[in-house]
Amino acid sequence: MRRHAAFLLLIVVVCAGCAHATGPAKRPLQHGWAKVDTKRHAVAVSDEEVPTSPAATTPPVKPKPLQMLQRYLPRRRRSRAENNTEVVPCSDDGIRQRSNYEWVANIGAGSFGHVYMARDRRNQDRLVAIKRQDASKEPGRWVADNEIGVLKHLRGCACVVQMLTHIKVNHLVYLVLEFLSGGTLGRRIRVQGQICERDAKRYLARIVRAVDECHVRHIILNDIKPDNMAFDGEDNLKLIDFGLALYCPSRMMSMSRTTPRYASPEQFEMEDNQIKKRTFDGVAADTWAVGVTLVHMLTGHDLFPGRGEEEVRRNVVNSLQNQKCLERWQHLSQGAQQLTQRILQRDPGMRPSIRDIGLDGWLREGADPQQ
Repeated sequence: MRRHAAFLLLIVVVCAGCAHATGPAKRPLQHGWAKVDTKRHAVAVSDEEVPTSPAATTPPVKPKPLQMLQRYLPRRRRSRAENNTEVVPCSDDGIRQRSNYEWVANIGAGSFGHVYMARDRRNQDRLVAIKRQDASKEPGRWVADNEIGVLKHLRGCACVVQMLTHIKVNHLVYLVLEFLSGGTLGRRIRVQGQICERDAKRYLARIVRAVDECHVRHIILNDIKPDNMAFDGEDNLKLIDFGLALYCPSRMMSMSRTTPRYASPEQFEMEDNQIKKRTFDGVAADTWAVGVTLVHMLTGHDLFPGRGEEEVRRNVVNSLQNQKCLERWQHLSQGAQQLTQRILQRDPGMRPSIRDIGLDGWLREGADPQQ
């Protein structure tokens, strides 16, 4: 019996020693990798027997909740960031939620807003131009609402840029327009230096048709110039900016908003050596601007020089014309010279109508019947 008891005691001591030897290897379980029986673990490993490192006694760091991490993330959804696309405009949550368009590139900026090129999400092959206008205060609000109204009246006109839709979000207004990829007429003149008569005829025919479409609807354009005309992908010229256009059945305008270089002389008068604005016939003023645009195309120079708007207006009133422009004008064909002289009459009552310009012999000579 004594031998059996001694043998059993030896087994208990050996087992206790094995438990003591294997205790430290199980220490990492305290860091949450698995659950342990705390009572058995205390028997196997005591704090007195096993020294602990600071890391072992430091409580585990809990991950930050999602709401704490949001400020470090971009505001766009991850899928948009990964695809390198933004909804126009990238800074506006409202339009991002409601729009079907993705930002592609900036096109330009004007007095009342910015223009972007965007892609239609519903048709990836379709590009549009989106004009963003700040309507938080006047005159931006008036310009935006006015342009929307005018473009609605001109829906279906082949020589006018078409508005597809418009979106209002808070104080911002977005006009979704057909995209004209050929650039403005003003840019083409600056690049080429001047436009040959053959091309100028084709462009003028489109301008005349567009202006006539406006006038028959009692719309005065009020700011005709090459920078407000652009070409589509097939090189068809269209009018593009109608922010200053006005519905005016009486034709009489009380204030000039035309860019001074294209303004007719009757819009101003000299009083005490100061330029004063006066009432004028808007239809006749549009006709004058078409004539100045034609001269600009054919010569590559502004008809009326000046280092500022005030000086330009004085030169318009006093008929002080650009000498370089006149030198090139003298080398034009007789038909081109005669047409510009007919249009640029100082007396608005002596100017031809837009339709009469369209019937001019020089313009119709070799003209495309589709124009």
